Amino acid sequence: MDHALDMMPRDSMVAAGFANYLTAYSEDIREVFMRDWKNSARQANFDYLNFMTTESKLLKWKNEGLPGDSLSLENAISMFNNCNTSLIIDPSMQASEWLQAHLMQKGSVEAMN
Repeated sequence: MDHALDMMPRDSMVAAGFANYLTAYSEDIREVFMRDWKNSARQANFDYLNFMTTESKLLKWKNEGLPGDSLSLENAISMFNNCNTSLIIDPSMQASEWLQAHLMQKGSVEAMN
């Protein structure tokens, strides 16, 4: 527990960097930057998904239809934890359909037809 609290500032810094700077980039670019940032912050075991959300929320999103790959999960976290409005480029419509189902279930929006 004490170790986790000691690591919180560094974990927060790496997570903030990811959320603010890397969400616009592809998986390979994200991976390069995260590797460098984790090394610089001496946080080799940092996991963005585990730091920013819970396993139960990830499972709920997957159950609602969000693809289970890390890129989709990272993008979903970013949509809900970023001050900027997300631009969704989604040729397969998977993310759009999931987002609509998620927001409908929460009662956040009326049907988006």
